[in-house]
Amino acid sequence: MRERDALHVRGHILIRENGKLVSEYDNLFLDAGKEKLFNILAGLDNGNETYSYFVIGDGTTEPTGSDTKLANQKFRKQITDRYVINGVLSIICFVENTEANFQWKEIGLEFGGNAQYPGVLFNRALIDEDKNDMKQVEIEWQISIV
Repeated sequence: MRERDALHVRGHILIRENGKLVSEYDNLFLDAGKEKLFNILAGLDNGNETYSYFVIGDGTTEPTGSDTKLANQKFRKQITDRYVINGVLSIICFVENTEANFQWKEIGLEFGGNAQYPGVLFNRALIDEDKNDMKQVEIEWQISIV
Protein backbone atom coordinates (compact mmCIF):
# COMPACT_ATOMS: atom_id res chain seq x y z
CA MET A 1 0.00 0.00 0.00
CA ARG A 2 1.36 3.41 -0.91
CA GLU A 3 1.63 5.89 1.96
CA ARG A 4 -0.85 8.26 0.38
CA ASP A 5 -3.40 5.42 0.29
CA ALA A 6 -3.06 4.65 4.00
CA LEU A 7 -5.99 5.43 6.25
CA HIS A 8 -5.43 6.68 9.77
CA VAL A 9 -8.19 6.65 12.37
CA ARG A 10 -8.02 9.55 14.80
CA GLY A 11 -9.84 9.90 18.09
CA HIS A 12 -10.15 13.21 19.89
CA ILE A 13 -11.99 13.93 23.14
CA LEU A 14 -13.56 17.27 24.05
CA ILE A 15 -14.67 17.98 27.63
CA ARG A 16 -17.15 20.77 28.29
CA GLU A 17 -18.13 21.88 31.78
CA ASN A 18 -21.37 23.80 32.10
CA GLY A 19 -21.28 24.41 28.34
CA LYS A 20 -17.66 25.70 28.13
CA LEU A 21 -14.82 23.77 26.47
CA VAL A 22 -12.22 23.10 29.19
CA SER A 23 -10.05 20.19 27.95
CA GLU A 24 -9.04 18.20 24.88
CA TYR A 25 -7.35 14.80 24.71
CA ASP A 26 -6.25 12.31 22.08
CA ASN A 27 -6.80 8.59 22.57
CA LEU A 28 -5.47 5.15 21.73
CA PHE A 29 -7.48 2.81 19.52
CA LEU A 30 -7.23 -0.60 21.17
CA ASP A 31 -6.54 -3.90 19.43
CA ALA A 32 -9.99 -5.28 20.29
CA GLY A 33 -11.61 -2.14 18.88
CA LYS A 34 -9.65 -2.39 15.64
CA GLU A 35 -10.65 -6.06 15.31
CA LYS A 36 -14.31 -5.13 15.84
CA LEU A 37 -14.09 -2.40 13.20
CA PHE A 38 -12.42 -4.72 10.67
CA ASN A 39 -15.09 -7.38 11.23
CA ILE A 40 -17.83 -4.82 10.59
CA LEU A 41 -16.12 -3.57 7.42
CA ALA A 42 -15.62 -7.14 6.19
CA GLY A 43 -19.28 -8.03 6.79
CA LEU A 44 -18.29 -10.62 9.41
CA ASP A 45 -20.21 -8.85 12.18
CA ASN A 46 -23.99 -8.59 12.26
CA GLY A 47 -23.67 -4.83 12.61
CA ASN A 48 -26.40 -4.58 15.25
CA GLU A 49 -24.02 -3.18 17.85
CA THR A 50 -22.80 0.40 17.94
CA TYR A 51 -20.83 2.56 20.30
CA SER A 52 -22.91 2.25 23.44
CA TYR A 53 -21.23 3.37 26.66
CA PHE A 54 -18.72 5.83 28.02
CA VAL A 55 -16.65 4.41 30.89
CA ILE A 56 -14.71 6.58 33.32
CA GLY A 57 -12.27 5.62 36.02
CA ASP A 58 -9.48 6.79 38.25
CA GLY A 59 -6.71 4.45 37.06
CA THR A 60 -3.45 5.96 35.90
CA THR A 61 -1.91 3.07 33.97
CA GLU A 62 -0.74 4.19 30.54
CA PRO A 63 -3.04 2.80 27.79
CA THR A 64 -1.69 -0.04 25.65
CA GLY A 65 -3.15 -1.61 22.53
CA SER A 66 -3.92 -4.84 24.38
CA ASP A 67 -6.15 -3.18 27.03
CA THR A 68 -9.61 -4.72 27.34
CA LYS A 69 -10.90 -2.58 30.22
CA LEU A 70 -10.03 0.52 32.16
CA ALA A 71 -7.46 0.19 34.93
CA ASN A 72 -10.09 1.09 37.56
CA GLN A 73 -13.55 1.80 36.14
CA LYS A 74 -15.86 3.67 38.51
CA PHE A 75 -18.64 4.95 36.23
CA ARG A 76 -20.44 3.79 33.10
CA LYS A 77 -23.11 5.69 31.18
CA GLN A 78 -24.98 5.10 27.96
CA ILE A 79 -24.25 7.40 25.07
CA THR A 80 -26.59 10.38 24.85
CA ASP A 81 -26.26 11.14 21.13
CA ARG A 82 -24.20 10.44 18.01
CA TYR A 83 -24.01 12.11 14.63
CA VAL A 84 -21.72 12.56 11.61
CA ILE A 85 -20.85 15.98 10.20
CA ASN A 86 -18.24 16.52 7.47
CA GLY A 87 -16.77 13.04 7.89
CA VAL A 88 -16.36 13.24 11.67
CA LEU A 89 -18.31 10.90 13.93
CA SER A 90 -19.20 12.66 17.19
CA ILE A 91 -20.33 10.54 20.12
CA ILE A 92 -21.82 12.48 23.04
CA CYS A 93 -22.41 11.71 26.70
CA PHE A 94 -23.85 14.11 29.28
CA VAL A 95 -22.77 13.54 32.87
CA GLU A 96 -25.11 15.30 35.30
CA ASN A 97 -23.89 17.21 38.34
CA THR A 98 -25.05 14.34 40.58
CA GLU A 99 -23.07 11.69 38.66
CA ALA A 100 -19.43 10.51 38.67
CA ASN A 101 -18.17 12.99 41.23
CA PHE A 102 -14.52 11.95 41.58
CA GLN A 103 -11.15 12.74 40.01
CA TRP A 104 -11.38 11.39 36.45
CA LYS A 105 -8.08 9.90 35.29
CA GLU A 106 -9.11 7.60 32.44
CA ILE A 107 -11.90 7.32 29.93
CA GLY A 108 -13.00 4.73 27.40
CA LEU A 109 -15.62 4.11 24.78
CA GLU A 110 -17.37 0.73 24.60
CA PHE A 111 -18.88 -0.86 21.53
CA GLY A 112 -21.93 -3.01 22.27
CA GLY A 113 -22.75 -4.36 25.70
CA ASN A 114 -25.67 -3.48 27.93
CA ALA A 115 -26.33 -2.13 31.42
CA GLN A 116 -25.06 -5.31 33.12
CA TYR A 117 -22.33 -6.52 30.75
CA PRO A 118 -19.53 -4.51 29.19
CA GLY A 119 -19.02 -4.35 25.48
CA VAL A 120 -15.72 -4.22 23.61
CA LEU A 121 -13.49 -1.41 24.86
CA PHE A 122 -12.71 0.37 21.61
CA ASN A 123 -10.70 3.40 22.73
CA ARG A 124 -8.95 4.51 25.93
CA ALA A 125 -7.25 7.71 27.08
CA LEU A 126 -5.70 9.12 30.21
CA ILE A 127 -7.34 12.37 31.27
CA ASP A 128 -7.25 14.67 34.30
CA GLU A 129 -10.63 16.13 35.21
CA ASP A 130 -11.90 17.14 38.63
CA LYS A 131 -15.62 16.33 38.46
CA ASN A 132 -17.81 17.54 41.32
CA ASP A 133 -21.48 18.31 41.98
CA MET A 134 -21.08 21.86 40.68
CA LYS A 135 -20.31 20.62 37.18
CA GLN A 136 -22.47 19.23 34.42
CA VAL A 137 -20.10 17.71 31.87
CA GLU A 138 -20.51 16.98 28.18
CA ILE A 139 -18.01 14.54 26.71
CA GLU A 140 -17.68 14.57 22.94
CA TRP A 141 -15.58 11.80 21.41
CA GLN A 142 -14.74 12.65 17.80
CA ILE A 143 -13.59 9.89 15.46
CA SER A 144 -12.31 10.61 11.97
CA ILE A 145 -10.40 8.85 9.22
CA VAL A 146 -7.60 10.93 7.78
